[in-house]
Amino acid sequence: MPAGLTPSVLTFNPLLDGLHVNGNNAEAEALLGEASQRGVYGTPTQYTVHLASLDIQGMSRGAAITALRVWLRGLCDRAVDGEQLPGMLQVTGLAAVRHGSPSREQQLQQGVEGLLVELGSPFTVLPEGGVRIFRAETTPEVYTWLRDLKSHYSPISTAPNDLLADTRNA
Repeated sequence: MPAGLTPSVLTFNPLLDGLHVNGNNAEAEALLGEASQRGVYGTPTQYTVHLASLDIQGMSRGAAITALRVWLRGLCDRAVDGEQLPGMLQVTGLAAVRHGSPSREQQLQQGVEGLLVELGSPFTVLPEGGVRIFRAETTPEVYTWLRDLKSHYSPISTAPNDLLADTRNA
């Protein structure tokens, strides 16, 4: 982060968007790691016995897609290592999209949903209370998907997995 800039979503989101748009995934992940260390996005990941969650509220499209890649890579690593995953996986923080001109929420939703579709994910979309939640029960099929994803899809397997704080409570 350049000297004199206060770390916030206002400084990190545009930088992460630019890196994402230009395909600089490794640099985006490193910058997201710095944002995470500075607490810019709060605690976006949560791991308990029952739930592994990524909250992308306040993130731009580039920040959210980068966070989703890192979070999925962590889940892939656990599945490959034979760890038991929580019973439910979910991505939250997407506001309901209103019809009309493309909004920030719509661009964010399209980016997250687009990546999940591209990856052939087992996540389903649940509109709950004005927000969209992507959720998947941790079934044997989800373990298989995560293992396959780790070995066959390079955007998930590019950088170290310690970029988002791992807040395992299990």
